[in-house]
Amino acid sequence: MKKLILILALMFCLIFSLNTLAFEKVDVTMVNSGLSTVYVPKIQTLLDHGLGSSTTAVPLLADDPALTVYATSSAVTGTIQSSVISLTIGASGAAVSEALHVVLSSEYITGSWANAIVAKIDYGSTGSAAYGLAASISAEMNLAPIVSPGGSYYNVHSYFNVPTNAELIDSTAFNYAFERYELSGEVTYQFDYYGLLWHIVGLYDASGKVLYENTLKIQIDETKWWIPLSLAEGMYRTTERIRIDLDPDETPALHIHTHQVEIGVEGENVANDFKGEFLRTTGIADGMRLQYTMDADSSGILRSIMSNAYLNTAITLSGGGEIYGISAGVNMLGTVSGATIRIAALQAATGQSVGATLTEAAFISVLSLTNRTGPNLVTGETQILFLEQEGNAFQIDQAIYLFGGDRITEFIHFEDVATMVTVGTTQDAAVTADASIAITIDDLGTFYIPAYGGVITLD
Repeated sequence: MKKLILILALMFCLIFSLNTLAFEKVDVTMVNSGLSTVYVPKIQTLLDHGLGSSTTAVPLLADDPALTVYATSSAVTGTIQSSVISLTIGASGAAVSEALHVVLSSEYITGSWANAIVAKIDYGSTGSAAYGLAASISAEMNLAPIVSPGGSYYNVHSYFNVPTNAELIDSTAFNYAFERYELSGEVTYQFDYYGLLWHIVGLYDASGKVLYENTLKIQIDETKWWIPLSLAEGMYRTTERIRIDLDPDETPALHIHTHQVEIGVEGENVANDFKGEFLRTTGIADGMRLQYTMDADSSGILRSIMSNAYLNTAITLSGGGEIYGISAGVNMLGTVSGATIRIAALQAATGQSVGATLTEAAFISVLSLTNRTGPNLVTGETQILFLEQEGNAFQIDQAIYLFGGDRITEFIHFEDVATMVTVGTTQDAAVTADASIAITIDDLGTFYIPAYGGVITLD
């Protein structure tokens, strides 16, 4: 009878311990001297029966976790692990497979921090990674050595769920993001100087790869994109080409607005600086090539370059200032040697391709100059074309050199110039000109170039 009572008492204690184990926190302490491991208490019962349930959770207090694992090790070889969770899938077909599932649920406002998982490495005051690698979180993906396994594979999958009726706000104080990086400590400037935002290792630089020259390949939804990379800080610098392709209704392709012109790299005030070197011995080099095509029947205006310089309202230009819509020049520092060489600060040409039809036009010109100046200048001269030979420059042969190629009918054509051309003026007693063109020569005064309606003979 006493034995029966003892057996019943032991069974009652065992059942009571199994039931209460699901409601109380468990402390597990492991001490590893390198020779043996001691577990206190035995946790097999915990693994078999769990800690709490979905209907009866373990009540917790602040700074009183339900499960704690404290471990220490002095081993100098091998792999030190305080906890190992391993899940082996034994058959195909499971919709979701998770070796570790952690959920933090709250129907209330959480405090300063809310984290489902916290990972931390604490080196104390003397520890370091030496020449190794340390990561608070390390994720690895090992693919099977098979062809086209299908599916998508990510080392990290960040999932942000925004349910129905959720209303987010546009604010710099309250943010929503897939990732957040924060730098803290007393000497954060050390990381500012020597740290990196990301460190990517193992990519092979080649066309079609993740990394190709100055771009990194990403994908947004179903479209692949390439993030440009710069070779220098504080600017975008690259040795590769930059290409911008826009739809017809998306303009401008490139918008640059410099609000304050600073001293440029060459010591000049420049808003935008373009510089290059021609290193080939033959061929053509264009410092900037602009090519725009009128690609539809149109009555509009197409300009490959539209350049304006403005003198704003209530602004005064004085003291020998200058304004130019376009300023072009050639600075010759080397040797020029060749009878067929041509050098010009400004070069323009028109052309007609085979198959083009030129039926009617007001004019087709290599250079079109139009003056739209408003009120007359009080003091000084106004011109459509100003030609200047600086006094300290070398002697030149002509102000204008015309090579006609035997394809020019008239030297010059005047229209609507009544204030410049006088009709029927006699400039010579022996020859009566049909008209004369007024010109001014330096300070000598006004002179007239006679014009005749036909061929004349001068004695």
